[in-house]
Amino acid sequence: MRYQTFPPPAELADIVEHFWAVENPVALDRHREILVPNGRPTLLVCLGQAGVRLAPDALPLDNASNIAGPLTRPIVLEQSGVSSYAAAQLHPWGLSAFSSGTLVDAILPMDKFVGSAEVSRLSTSCREAPFGPSRVAPIADLLMGLRKPLALRRIREAVEIVDAEGGQIDVGDLTGAMGIGYDALYRLFKAMTGLSPKQYIGIIRHYHFTGVLLKGEFGSLALLANMEGYYDQAHAAKEFKRFTGVGQAEFKRRLNGIAQLMHKK
Repeated sequence: MRYQTFPPPAELADIVEHFWAVENPVALDRHREILVPNGRPTLLVCLGQAGVRLAPDALPLDNASNIAGPLTRPIVLEQSGVSSYAAAQLHPWGLSAFSSGTLVDAILPMDKFVGSAEVSRLSTSCREAPFGPSRVAPIADLLMGLRKPLALRRIREAVEIVDAEGGQIDVGDLTGAMGIGYDALYRLFKAMTGLSPKQYIGIIRHYHFTGVLLKGEFGSLALLANMEGYYDQAHAAKEFKRFTGVGQAEFKRRLNGIAQLMHKK
């Protein structure tokens, strides 16, 4: 499998966190991985056989070319056959530059966004490009033509504070750091990301917890829970299962290939 991330052009740096491409020329037989929430929307272009998104209490959805909002619940990706994708991982507020919706726990098929002809052209352009920056260049061109101006200073400030703390900050401290009231902060997050400040903080804390868990440099689960700002090991375990649907031991033993890629950098 090949996986690589690419920085956005300067014109998109305030909207796109990075681009990425992945391909696996080996045909898989119903291989499953858990998609760990990271608070970011993604614009995905499928270049091979589409996988399937599996969510609790929901019908399976094809993981074909789509726009996916931030997650607050477990999602399992099932892939069969040869896989190849190219994508843009947006900043938490990124969808606000292209749409009035934020798609929390939801996906929008790409053809509903730009039309089937554009999806076909985009897929062909990406597929025919060699693996590397040129593979994601057509996605960058599409986004530059669609974006609208946004006032980003306050939401960028809020997200940067939470990310820098690895989610180990409460909403009261965040409002204090920004000099803003709770209601104003709540409206800001909901309008720009679809998430509440508390939801975003919880997602980022879990994401950092998962990264340390996968690296295995924490001594014990109780110590890891303390390091990452949870009340105790039981609290960390409960939150982990809420976001992934499985326990920490099972996740570390299997179903973590995508998480390994996401935490690679």
